[in-house]
Amino acid sequence: MESNDVEGRCRSHFDRTYGRRGYTFSRYLPAYHYGAGLAQQPRFVDRAWSHIEEDVRRDWESRDAGPWPEFRDAVRYAWETGQPSVQPNRTAPTLRPPRPEGPHADKRHL
Repeated sequence: MESNDVEGRCRSHFDRTYGRRGYTFSRYLPAYHYGAGLAQQPRFVDRAWSHIEEDVRRDWESRDAGPWPEFRDAVRYAWETGQPSVQPNRTAPTLRPPRPEGPHADKRHL
């Protein structure tokens, strides 16, 4: 993913999330780039954030890139929006049990 694409996509998120804290966009840009890079790695695609966050946090902290709680939202936003056909703040679909089939199926549930 191109650097300018990440910056453009993440600028409004920065303004909404971090802009009033007195920090510059350049402080959070490495976190946005990191998250965008995760979105391109097959092991992190099509998985729930709750399933990958611990691995992502450990890797982030091993890079001495800053405190995870401060940069977590930037990483997550870039990861979510960097995946193919994904909108920010997506939620997992609700799974319904299969409907009964056949002549003895309860018609009230259809």
